Amino acid sequence: MKFIPLALCSYALPAIFVTSAARVDEQFFGFARGAETLPSEHGEIYQFVTLRTGEDEGTYYGSNYETEYEYGFTNQFQASLSLVNHYF
Repeated sequence: MKFIPLALCSYALPAIFVTSAARVDEQFFGFARGAETLPSEHGEIYQFVTLRTGEDEGTYYGSNYETEYEYGFTNQFQASLSLVNHYF
């Protein structure tokens, strides 16, 4: 399972290139989206890692990786781009 460390490194790599101070925001409802938009000309990066193991019979190992970038074009309009990977 050598691909797991490589995948984790590739997702951590964008953090090296962040040029502004890091700020933390929170999602109150988990996977549900709120109605609040980002301020004009501001962006955020989210990274989610989910590991799934165990089954009633046999063995199972799966992981989900998601990296999402959100950018506020105006105070009322924002867009996002997401990269999702599933490993089984």
